[in-house]
Amino acid sequence: MNPPEVHAHTLRVQALYVQHQNQLRSFLHSLVPDFATVDDLVQECFLTVSEKAPEFEMGSNFGAWVRSIARFKVLALQRDHARRPPMLAPEVLESLILSAPDPTPPEHENAALESLRQCLEKLAPAAREIVRMRYFSQWGPLEISRIRECSANAINVTLARSRDALRRCMDSQTASPEVTPSCS
Repeated sequence: MNPPEVHAHTLRVQALYVQHQNQLRSFLHSLVPDFATVDDLVQECFLTVSEKAPEFEMGSNFGAWVRSIARFKVLALQRDHARRPPMLAPEVLESLILSAPDPTPPEHENAALESLRQCLEKLAPAAREIVRMRYFSQWGPLEISRIRECSANAINVTLARSRDALRRCMDSQTASPEVTPSCS
């Protein structure tokens, strides 16, 4: 390929990366519990995908290719942090990577996100606020309990009930009962 073709090919590969980024982020979250580390890995994967774009054959399985890159990034991260306790044993990490189901195609992911938004709106306002504080602002139950002036146990109960209501709503896509939080 001549330089203009390589550049155009790289741009197409980068566009595929953007389409698969949420799936990659979910895959990485299943392997690495730290949000900041996942953000760093997503950026590192983008750089590697951009660098290796000429090696990618259009029409082949992009999701598998990018997960393979992510796999090596996670394993390298684990090697680099050998002084600390490992995130997971290497055998467990490999098993999780190999057993991870193929992700949902990007076009179905948007529908699922829209369904989740609709289900979130069906939660009671206080429960919805607690869910957003926990999962969108990434605050822990103790922090939320201080802000809401109730016990951490009440927050955990509200979160558990909210997750259950969201799960039922997502499964059935019918109206689920509002969650009544333990603390208001």
